[in-house]
Amino acid sequence: MKKKYVYVAVVSTIIICGVSIAAYTTFTGVNIFSPTSLGGPRHDYTGGATINFHDMDDTTYNNITGDYRPTYSNLSDDEYEWIFDDLPSFPDDFFDIVKLIYEGKFVKFEDLADNYYLQPEFYVGWFGIYTNNYPENDPDMWAVEGYGFFPLIKEISVGRGQTFESNCYFRTAFGVETYQGLVIRPYFPATGKDMLGRDLFTQSEDVGDYLNVKITNPDDKLYTSFKDEIMYDNVADSDWMVVLKPTYTVLNDKYGNFLRYKGFYDDWVRLLTIQIDVAENTPPGEYVVALEVLPPCFEINQEYYFSTSREYYGMYYHPVSQIAKSNIPNYQLIIVVE
Repeated sequence: MKKKYVYVAVVSTIIICGVSIAAYTTFTGVNIFSPTSLGGPRHDYTGGATINFHDMDDTTYNNITGDYRPTYSNLSDDEYEWIFDDLPSFPDDFFDIVKLIYEGKFVKFEDLADNYYLQPEFYVGWFGIYTNNYPENDPDMWAVEGYGFFPLIKEISVGRGQTFESNCYFRTAFGVETYQGLVIRPYFPATGKDMLGRDLFTQSEDVGDYLNVKITNPDDKLYTSFKDEIMYDNVADSDWMVVLKPTYTVLNDKYGNFLRYKGFYDDWVRLLTIQIDVAENTPPGEYVVALEVLPPCFEINQEYYFSTSREYYGMYYHPVSQIAKSNIPNYQLIIVVE
């Protein structure tokens, strides 16, 4: 018998790169910004940190790209094509919509069209990175690893006995040259933290008795080997593997001479969906669900790296085995059960 889900209205607060946002949303696609009636978030998740998003009010038509992408003075016509050609058309209201997101007036990320969140201009830091990296083609400015979540923290208020979904974007960092194999797994950290890693509250150790959490999108969980068509024996049911694509690729001729570089693929950002079931007997209070990023198992890494029929061949990398764990989770969902 198929499970019946009851999708409910929630109070949602999101922290995007240091910006605290309060908003009201329902699962019917209606978004109403009302921080006065709802109040702000329970905690100062920013820890006092601030960041300024590049605000561009005067967006004009770009004759080179045939849309409303910003004009970059140090890019040639060819470089526009190299960097942006695989991306959707840049909409004329892009910066208006992004401003709404950063102000908390648009929080249902699953309803946002991909011609917004696939643009590098959507993410803080791009306007500084591109100047120093892409036009200069400096070999010392590139990386083999790097990824991030957007937003960093969400706060959602729900009632007991409810099922809801929460979304975030998972993307490659700018200037990364490899295909990155990453396993994403939800878990219950001991404490909720702000952006500076300071503890905000301690959650109950029996949180798993009350909250059931699973990733439902993207729908490409890795259970079966694509090479041998047999089941992997060391991949957990909760493991979701995502291969993030490069954001910078050098293309040379057969003699090793530089031809051009390639920027963004049309799926360099992935929408992640987390589904949470809140039990009827859940005690009121604050809970936190986080996402951890882990290295795939040895067999998966070997298969992806050495399978010549795949685009990953020779360019696959599993960075999380090399990156030291941070005191701050990659992504936190703060759940206030009322």
